[in-house]
Amino acid sequence: MKISKNTDIIKKYIKDLNLTHIFDDNLLSMLSLHSFAASEVLFNSEDNVENLYVLLDGQAGIVPLSEKGKLSLLDIIILGDVIGDIEYFNDDNYYYQVRALSPCTLLAIPVNSIDLYFQHNSQFYKYICRNLAQKMKRTSFKYARTLLYPLKNRLAKFLYELSKIHGNKIPDVQSNQTADYLGISLRHLRRVLAELEQEGILIRENAAVTVIDINKLQQKASYK
Repeated sequence: MKISKNTDIIKKYIKDLNLTHIFDDNLLSMLSLHSFAASEVLFNSEDNVENLYVLLDGQAGIVPLSEKGKLSLLDIIILGDVIGDIEYFNDDNYYYQVRALSPCTLLAIPVNSIDLYFQHNSQFYKYICRNLAQKMKRTSFKYARTLLYPLKNRLAKFLYELSKIHGNKIPDVQSNQTADYLGISLRHLRRVLAELEQEGILIRENAAVTVIDINKLQQKASYK
């Protein structure tokens, strides 16, 4: 992990996320940027919650650990998501491990400063509550899709969202991580990717895939 207190870069990120009404110049000194390499662990389950994080760029994942020591990808954290909010408000340690799925940068807000500096900042709590509501909505939709839609459509939706981040060439798709996220075996994942390849939507290249017809992919992914 690399830590930066560069206020100019912090201000730019805050402006890009339209959060200047929450973090004014007087609060910049308490904020920092934490950068992680791909596969680096942000924190482990049961670690103390020292910061609330806001994902500024890159991609991170929530990775629970089974009793047998197996890791699986529970959910993907998207840009602007707050990490650690549920644990903070419940006064708990972190529930799950979170690790970087690609190089990523996060805004770190020390929890020991929140009551001191944000106690009367209604916009801050409104942002946290809105973010919680959006995460609950995504979780609800994800569960509904699992029940209602075929795997091929769910995979297309997954790939289409990743293409917005990575462009046409999406790395590490043919992996246990993706299979765990979709709740299937790696063998099943490869079979469905092969079907999408036969339909002229993508090309498989080792662990990556290259989308060659984004319109077809979007059509398969176009359900609410």
